[in-house]
Amino acid sequence: MLGRKKNPLLRIVQEEEQPDAQMQEMKEKIRQHKKKFRIRVMICAAVVLAVLAGTYLLLTRYSYKEARIVETYNGEGYGQSAYTYFRNMILKYSKDGISLIRPDGKEAWNQPCQLQNPMAEVRQETAAIADCGGNDILVFGESGLKGEIHTTKQIEKIALSPKGIVAAILKDEVSPMIVCYDSAGNTLVENKASFKNHGYPVDVSISDSGELLMVSYAQVENNMIQSRVVFYNFGKAGQDKQDHIVETYSYENQLVPSVFFMAKDTEVIVGEHEITICRGAQKPQVQKTISFKKDIKSICYDDNYIGVVLKGASKGGYELQMYSSAGKQMFSKEFQGEFSNVKMYDGEIFMYEGNKCSIYTKDGIHRFDGELIDSIVAVFPEPGINKYNVITANSMQEIRLVK
Repeated sequence: MLGRKKNPLLRIVQEEEQPDAQMQEMKEKIRQHKKKFRIRVMICAAVVLAVLAGTYLLLTRYSYKEARIVETYNGEGYGQSAYTYFRNMILKYSKDGISLIRPDGKEAWNQPCQLQNPMAEVRQETAAIADCGGNDILVFGESGLKGEIHTTKQIEKIALSPKGIVAAILKDEVSPMIVCYDSAGNTLVENKASFKNHGYPVDVSISDSGELLMVSYAQVENNMIQSRVVFYNFGKAGQDKQDHIVETYSYENQLVPSVFFMAKDTEVIVGEHEITICRGAQKPQVQKTISFKKDIKSICYDDNYIGVVLKGASKGGYELQMYSSAGKQMFSKEFQGEFSNVKMYDGEIFMYEGNKCSIYTKDGIHRFDGELIDSIVAVFPEPGINKYNVITANSMQEIRLVK
C-alpha cells in the first residue's frame, strides 16, 4: 500500500494552540479598546477644561456695571461700627465690642469691651484693636482673644507682627515712647524717641520675626520738614549697634507718613511723591525708588502688592497705579471722582464713596464701576467668582456682579 505524501505547506494544529491564539487576539482587542477610550476621555477632559478656563477668564476679565443682591443679613449697629478683612472673614469693631463675622453673616465670636476710639491693625493670622488716645490694646487670633495690653501712656499708633508682637507709639509731651509688647502684655522693648536726634515718631511697623522695627520720624529744620526712617534690630544683628540702629535713611523737605513691611522681608517707605522699596531681614538695603511727578493722595497694600492713588493734573482727576513688592508696575489707570476709601485685599483694589464703588484687579481689569443701592460702609471679597460682601448702615449684603 502506497503511503500518502505530506504537503509541506500544511501542518497539524494542536488542539491546545487554538484557544491560546483566540485569547491573544481578544487581549489585543481589549487593549486597543482601552487605548481608544483613554484618548476619548483625555480629549473630553481637555475640551471641558478649555471651556471652564474660557468661562473663568470671561467672567474674571469682564468689566461689570451692575450688582445683584444675593442675600441680605440684617442686624443692629452695622452703621456704628468699623470693619477690616481678617482670615477671609470680617472683623467688626466698635466702642462696645469686637466680633468676627463669617461670610454667611453669622458671628464666629464676640468680645465685649469699652473703647473710646478703636483702631485696627491686621497682619496675617493676628489682629489687634487699640483705643487711640486711650491705654488698651486687645490682640486676637481667628478663634478669639489672645491677650490684652495696658499701656502707661496714651496710644497714638500701633503696629503688629503676625505672631502677635505689638509696637506702639505712646504720646508724651516731653518725649514720646515706642514700646513693644507680647500678646500677654509683657514689655519687650522700650525706647524713648529723641527730638534732637530723630524727631517725632510719625509711623511704626514691625517685621514678621518681631526683631526688626521700622520707625518714621519728622522734625522741622530751618522752617522745612525733614524726615528720617530708622531701622532698629533687637536680634543678634543689632546687639553691638548703638541703640540697636542698623540703618537710617533721610528725606529732605518731605514728610514720610507711612512705613510698612510686606512678605519676603520687604520694607516700604512712602514719601509725599516717592516710594522706596528695601529688602533685608537684618539690615534692610534700598532695592528700588519709584518717583512720581504727582503727589501721592493715598496708599493701599497687602503682602504682595502696593496700590498708589496720585493726584491728577485735571480737576477731579486721579491716577491709580499698582506695583509688585519688587517694584514692577502692574498697571496705571486714570479715573474721575473722589473716593475717600481705598483698600486692598487679596490683590484687588476697592475704592468707594457713598453708594459709588470701583474695583480693580492686579491685572488692571476694571472689574466693577457702578452704584449700589445703599450707601457703602465697607466692601470685602468673598470666596467665589465675582462675589463680594458689602456692609451698609443697616445690613450686610452678599452681592454678585452681573452684566
